[in-house]
Amino acid sequence: MPVTGEGNRERDSGAEEGFNLKRTTMGPRICDVCKEATSKYKCPSCLAPYCSMLCSKKHKENPCEKPVPSEAKPSASDELRNALKDEELQKLIYKIDSSADAENDLDKAMELEVFHEFTEKILSIISA
Repeated sequence: MPVTGEGNRERDSGAEEGFNLKRTTMGPRICDVCKEATSKYKCPSCLAPYCSMLCSKKHKENPCEKPVPSEAKPSASDELRNALKDEELQKLIYKIDSSADAENDLDKAMELEVFHEFTEKILSIISA
């Protein structure tokens, strides 16, 4: 099933090539209220997905709150910000993002030290 990403281009989930990719945050979500239909909307306060006006009204029966963003370590954010000042890295990320064969370009980029170090920084921050 194609997923529309940034730039309105479609990305293939990789199922046709035999890959088993799990979707985590992207892609269709199930309605938090009825737990049956694919959500089309989300609550402006808590961002909970819902599928219809009926489910929206049911969701509003209980008070909800805006999600509190997790605080990244300032040093970690600075570290990523500094890494992104590298023009070579910027061009590489843009190339992958705008590529028709992003998966292949990502594999090639992982062979480059600058990109590999950048991805390691990201992984260390999100897994901390």
